[in-house]
Amino acid sequence: MYFVAEYREFWNMVLNYHSPAGTTGVKEWNQLLAKLKKDRNPKLIPCMFFAREAGCLDPICPFLHDEEACIRVREEVLEARRQELRRPTTRDLTQQYLVESTRIRSSRPSTLSSRSFDDPDPDIDRLWDDNDNVEKICSNPLCLKVQWKQPAARVDNPSMMLCSRCKVTHYCSPECQKRDWKRHKKEPCLPYEEMVENDDLWTRWGTRKGTGNVMIHVDEDM
Repeated sequence: MYFVAEYREFWNMVLNYHSPAGTTGVKEWNQLLAKLKKDRNPKLIPCMFFAREAGCLDPICPFLHDEEACIRVREEVLEARRQELRRPTTRDLTQQYLVESTRIRSSRPSTLSSRSFDDPDPDIDRLWDDNDNVEKICSNPLCLKVQWKQPAARVDNPSMMLCSRCKVTHYCSPECQKRDWKRHKKEPCLPYEEMVENDDLWTRWGTRKGTGNVMIHVDEDM
């Protein structure tokens, strides 16, 4: 199994399978390893190079070259990315939380606003619960207005407009989009399907690179 050398987690499962416990802890892996142990057929394992740009360069590669499976897995990856692009980013949610929690603390009487950030605060704790009700967030770091899924109890629930190029980033107004363009174009701002297809823009965990970062300092002239 060639990729054992690169993925420690898989090697740990092999060790667990051959331990007195006799299991990896995952039913599907137990079934695969039992079949491999019985048949000793490496053709059951997909070639780790087959679906890459250069392809597999081994003319007598002992591993499985399954084009249909590669296409199917690729489509699953692209669909997962499309779903990810429909959700507010971790960066925007965290920034919005920091802004709102700071606003709440600053509005408290001095005896409360001086309380440590580690102390429980029910109003601030509730912000995390509100994340499930967030539909869209204005991507301008100086704005961060929220459109809610269930706006009935909200005083302000602005409609959002999409960036016409990437069709991913939301703004509450043309002014916010103009102010954020210098930052947004570096994300980069690309046509939607190009963004979905470009592997260089995505992490191995299926999140878009850069969207997990929180911008602490913002250029007022951006």
